[in-house]
Amino acid sequence: MSFLQNKVVVITGASSGIGAATALAFAQEGCAVVLAARRVEKLESLKQQIVGLGVPCLVVQTDVTQLKDVKKLFSTAEKQFGHVDILVNNAGIGRNAFLLDTSLQDWKDTMDTNLSGVFYCTQEAARAMVAKKISGHIITVSSVLGLVGISGRSAYCASKHGVTGFKRSLRGELKKHGIIVSLVHPAGVDTDIVTDLAVDRKKWKMLQSEDLAEYIVALASQNVLRIIGVRLLNIWRRVFYAVKYYPK
Repeated sequence: MSFLQNKVVVITGASSGIGAATALAFAQEGCAVVLAARRVEKLESLKQQIVGLGVPCLVVQTDVTQLKDVKKLFSTAEKQFGHVDILVNNAGIGRNAFLLDTSLQDWKDTMDTNLSGVFYCTQEAARAMVAKKISGHIITVSSVLGLVGISGRSAYCASKHGVTGFKRSLRGELKKHGIIVSLVHPAGVDTDIVTDLAVDRKKWKMLQSEDLAEYIVALASQNVLRIIGVRLLNIWRRVFYAVKYYPK
């Protein structure tokens, strides 16, 4: 039996892109999946695919910027499945703007979704895991822009740098409760956010959402060889895409 069999996984931003691909990947491992996002119609469509794989699936419409929504998400998941084993923080937004063109609303929206939303979900998940004495795993999808800065994306970079610092500080803090904290910094994955941020869209083919989902599930499996194998595979995929699809 797979290590992940029957684990309960909550995924935010599950309506498309990396979130949707990750939900399907966990379902293929035999996990019960809780889908959270604002676009409930897309979640319901994804749920049908997951149920078709023979595993339980729950849809909870959630705006991660609203604490009441996040609390409802975890209380509903616990009511349905009894506990939560894994959280994948994936919800996020990206907007392209130089400092002088960044409105206060754009700044607030970016921070509320990309940083505060991660805080709300992480705190609720950790509380639930500690209360039930679950050796859980919290995985957060950040960005390579959480490690470096780039002109024209200052708000997005600030939010992702915040996530990086927040998560790194939690590793030791939550380890004593048996909770693993993992951080993923993807670069150039073909998602809606990349479309929104790109100045010159798709000069070459990028990694697909399914490629990153494979890595997230490997992290959750806690199988070191699997993690290394998928990481190396994604490096090879990135080189292959660049060579094969680079515009002539």
